[in-house]
Amino acid sequence: MQITDISTTATFGLSQGGWALVVDAHPMFCDALELTLRSICEFEEIRAVNSIGEAIVALEDAPAPALVVLDLNLPDATGLDGLMKLVAAVAPAPVLVVSSLTDNRIITSALKLGAAG
Repeated sequence: MQITDISTTATFGLSQGGWALVVDAHPMFCDALELTLRSICEFEEIRAVNSIGEAIVALEDAPAPALVVLDLNLPDATGLDGLMKLVAAVAPAPVLVVSSLTDNRIITSALKLGAAG
């Protein structure tokens, strides 16, 4: 039986390199998401911001990120507005939603609006 250490081989379909953007208003969650991304992907840089406005600024003078991780509960976004803005700003990069919201209607709507998961 051969055992493979997936922590060094799994990239979840993401290309190596590039950078990732974490958008979450909670510093501890940002830190946890950044550590997780560093352990599974080889991004050149991971930037963390606290709002949609800060995310848009971070995207202005940079190439498109390889991945965006987005919390839906942000101080400057109502409902799925933040998701729609980021999906449009980073296309075709995947936007992964992390949220404590468990309503199936919200999950379905997020997927329909372009969330990658």
